[in-house]
Amino acid sequence: MFGIARSTRIAGAKIRLHYCAAAIIVLTGPVLAADWTLKFGASETASVNDNIDLTVDNPDTALQTNANYSFDLLGKAHTYEIEFAPTLGLQRTFFADTASDTQPLSYYPAATLDLRKFGPRDTIALHASMARSDANSNNLVQDVITSNQGYQLSSNLSATVTHKVNATNSLEWTTAATRVDYSDPSTDLVPSLDVTSTGTWHRKMSQLIDANFALGAEYYDPNSTIDGTSLIMRSTVGADAKLSRRLSVAGNVGVVVEDNKNSGMTVGPTFNLSADYKLKTTSFSVSAGLDLSPNTDGTLQNTLSTSASVSHQVNDALSFVLSAYYSKQAAFGSMGSGSTASTAASSAFGFTPALNYQLSRDWNSSLSYQFTDSMETTGSARSNAVNLTLSYGHLLIP
Repeated sequence: MFGIARSTRIAGAKIRLHYCAAAIIVLTGPVLAADWTLKFGASETASVNDNIDLTVDNPDTALQTNANYSFDLLGKAHTYEIEFAPTLGLQRTFFADTASDTQPLSYYPAATLDLRKFGPRDTIALHASMARSDANSNNLVQDVITSNQGYQLSSNLSATVTHKVNATNSLEWTTAATRVDYSDPSTDLVPSLDVTSTGTWHRKMSQLIDANFALGAEYYDPNSTIDGTSLIMRSTVGADAKLSRRLSVAGNVGVVVEDNKNSGMTVGPTFNLSADYKLKTTSFSVSAGLDLSPNTDGTLQNTLSTSASVSHQVNDALSFVLSAYYSKQAAFGSMGSGSTASTAASSAFGFTPALNYQLSRDWNSSLSYQFTDSMETTGSARSNAVNLTLSYGHLLIP
C-alpha cells in the first residue's frame, strides 16, 4: 500500500473488559508452551499533496509526515495459534495554506488479537480489533488526505468456524459485529452498529475448480434521522478456477434484499469478479464488484468498484507497480439515475505508479505518485501527491 497509512484506537469500557478477559485466557495454561516470535516494524512517509482537502475550489497544498510503529507477537503450537499486534501511528501536517489545516502531532493507536484453533476437521478463528483514525465524510476516495473532521473510533469482534465434511465438501460460518463512533458526530458522520452472519458451502468440483454457495444476514443500525435500521439478506453463488498455469479467475453473483425501517424493501444485484495472470517476473490483476455498503452519513449505498494493477520485478531488489481504480456510489436502487440530490451518484478515479527498492534484508523504500479525481454534484476535485516511504522490519525473537 502506498499513500497515507492510517491507524486507530477504540473506546468503551465494555470492549476493553472483553480484551482484558481474552488476554487472561490466552496467557494461561498450555499457551505458555507455544513457540513465540516477535517482529518489530517501523515506517516513515513524507507526502506532498497539492489539494490536501480534495476541494473543488481553493485547493490547499501541504506536506504531511506519517510515522508508524508496530509489534507482531505470534505464538504457534500443534493445534493453535495466538497473535497480538499493536500499532501506533504519528501524523503531522505542515505548510498548509489554510491555518486550520496545519495540525499538531496526532496519535493513532490500534491493536488486533487473533486466536486460531485447528483440529482434524474443524478450525475456529476468533478476531478482535480496535482502531482510531481521521474521520472522513468522503468514503469513495482511497488513501488520500481529506478534510479532518475529528476521529473515527472503530471496534470489531468476529468468529469463524470451518468444518470439513469430507474430501470435497466443507461448511463455513462467520459472524461479526462492528461498531463505529465519531469524536465529532454530525449529519455527515453518523455512529453505527453493523452485525453480520454468513454461512457458506464450499465444494471441490475438480482439482482446478472450487464452487461455493453463501447465504447471509446483516443488521445495520445507524444513529441517524436520515436512515432507519435495515435488515439485509444476501444470497450468492460463485466459483474459483485455475484455468491454466498462469491464469486464475474467481467470482460470485447474487441478490441482496434490504428491508429498511423508513423506506421499505428494495431488491438489487451483487457481484464480485477477479482475474490474475502471472508471468515469470510480471503479474496482472483486475477486479470489479457491486455491493450494498454503509455510508458515513447512516445511509446504505450501492458501490460499484473496479481496479487493475500490473507489477514487474526488475531484479532482486527493484520492483515497479502501477495500480488504478474507479468507484461509483449511489443510493441503493438508484445507481445511475442521478435524478435528485438524495440519489445523485458520486464517483472517484485514481492511479498510482510506484517504485519499490529493497535496501537490505531489513530496510525497504518506495517512491510513488498518486492522482485522484473525485466527482461530486458540486463539481470535480483533483489532487496530485508524491509519497516517499522508508520502512524497517526486524525479527526480534526468531
